[in-house]
Amino acid sequence: MSTLVVVTNQCEHTMAQVIFYENPACAEHARQKALLRAAGHVIDVRDLLAEPWSVSSLRPFFAEKKINDWFDPSAPRIVAGEIDPETITPQAALVAMILDPSLIRGPLMRIGENCEAGFDPERVHGWIGLAAAPAPRPVAPPAVAAAPLGADPRVEVAK
Repeated sequence: MSTLVVVTNQCEHTMAQVIFYENPACAEHARQKALLRAAGHVIDVRDLLAEPWSVSSLRPFFAEKKINDWFDPSAPRIVAGEIDPETITPQAALVAMILDPSLIRGPLMRIGENCEAGFDPERVHGWIGLAAAPAPRPVAPPAVAAAPLGADPRVEVAK
């Protein structure tokens, strides 16, 4: 069996098969999947909101992250103040997320037994490698023809 290896920014990474749990309504997740695909990774996309989560299946994604980093800050129940990520216990947080997966900060990514929550490009690059983003192309200002000396600038001059 052969393994494909890519070298990016002096780091060597093997192409990964990523299980990518996304909120289908999140436009940012589409951009993140594109970054992973551009780096040659294979993406198995799953619906974060429809997954039958349990404490044992969800907890590994958060590893040593602070509890408030487990939550999507734009989730309606967070915005409304119904849940305070600063004061909730880990067990209560997991139960709340199982009952309402919109609370989960996505995407969740799994490669084998390794799990990650959220998408920090530097962290993901160090983990599995990301292709360098192309530099933005400069946009040239529109060409403007100078009006003949003494001409009214509001009048178009035919050439």
